[in-house]
Amino acid sequence: MALTGMQIYKLLPKTNCKDCDLPTCMAFAMQVAAKQKALTDCPHVSDEAQAELSDASTPPMKLVKIGKEPNQIEIGQETVMFRHEEKFHRPCGIAVRVPASLSNDEAVAKTEKINGSVFERVGETLKVGFCAVEVDGCDDPGARAKTIADKSKVPMILIGKNASDMKSACDTVKDSRPLIYKADASNIDGYAEIAASMKLPLAISANNLEELADLSKKAKDKGVEDIVLAFGSENMGETIRNLTTTRRAALKKNFKPFGFPSMVEITSDNAVDEAVIASAFAAKYAGIVIVDNVQPWGLLPQMVIVQNIYTDPQVP
Repeated sequence: MALTGMQIYKLLPKTNCKDCDLPTCMAFAMQVAAKQKALTDCPHVSDEAQAELSDASTPPMKLVKIGKEPNQIEIGQETVMFRHEEKFHRPCGIAVRVPASLSNDEAVAKTEKINGSVFERVGETLKVGFCAVEVDGCDDPGARAKTIADKSKVPMILIGKNASDMKSACDTVKDSRPLIYKADASNIDGYAEIAASMKLPLAISANNLEELADLSKKAKDKGVEDIVLAFGSENMGETIRNLTTTRRAALKKNFKPFGFPSMVEITSDNAVDEAVIASAFAAKYAGIVIVDNVQPWGLLPQMVIVQNIYTDPQVP
């Protein structure tokens, strides 16, 4: 049974220390009751209180942080299926891919375009959320990752399926806290070891939801704390069903293996189709979408969709 803010408050230190980034213990208790804060966000809560409240106070969807301040982006910890029930909390981040086929100069040039993709609409600033760097196929994955990290003003996603290349890349940029993309049944052991040892978020992908749940459990058992559920875009209808199913399982059934945010990698040769497909996934629960096109005419419509969907309906 869900606990009320008052029930949670009774077990807190009641010092109003503000170490949880909220002004009072009561405010923190209300956030925990609303599943917007985890009990562990209070550094002073007693072991007895944690034991009593841990299951009841844990948000059904994990909050995953990618990148470092001041450019860190948070995804996940959503609480509802439909916006009118409350609101959606963390806008979908648009990620632009930097292919391994580009030369270093071309990769830097595209990264600078990503940095410059900033727009203003109705008084709000809209910009690309992530730089998604392919490391498989690079002559020196570590050098490519470091080069882009030095130029990028947004958090990084490292794309690859080879554990050796991914480790080389992560070794050079781990302090910037990139998202590792992506682990599957063929490389889960190596990727989970990298993510766990470096305390980095890990995206996992599978051929079906049953396998995805198994890989999620496996990554968790190996010590990976921050997981993102990754889907492809080859079958748009199936992907939307999977995004919906995993979110419903997390929020309505408290199914732990799916209690993480989701992302979708768009693969389309047509830039117009890519923008349309990405917009659809952004509207249906994806926390990140990866695209190729960095042109303003392709990015701005996606950002406007995200801005509209994530507008708080409770605020005039």
